[in-house]
Amino acid sequence: MLTMSRYMSREPLPERRHVWRQKVTIIDSNSGCHTFYVDFGEYGDGRLAEVFITSHKCGTFVRGALDSLARSVSLALQCGTSPHDMARQLLGQDYPPQGTVEATGSDVTFCTSIADYIGREIVACYDEDGKRRESTT
Repeated sequence: MLTMSRYMSREPLPERRHVWRQKVTIIDSNSGCHTFYVDFGEYGDGRLAEVFITSHKCGTFVRGALDSLARSVSLALQCGTSPHDMARQLLGQDYPPQGTVEATGSDVTFCTSIADYIGREIVACYDEDGKRRESTT
């Protein structure tokens, strides 16, 4: 007997997709500057589909935690979670590094964590339907 899953199915990603990268530096008054890169991958129609976080000057634990965060966000997006709903879960996360943000082309000027930054960038760059706003990269 065929039964329907109570879970949403995952929308497949196209083999080739548009990805834009944001270089971000958080200037934390307690621990200095922290630079990382966030890649935002999109479906063919411009909807946000995946997020990658790359930081070279951190330990394996932090790199693993950032990778787990990015994979979780990506999976949620591919299973139908609205980018703004995802952003609401990330906004306000409060842990170092936090402080002033330097990111060329970004409207985000302050964050309370890397997760908070990603939430703010999603809100700034994508509309309620998850499509990239025209004014962004």
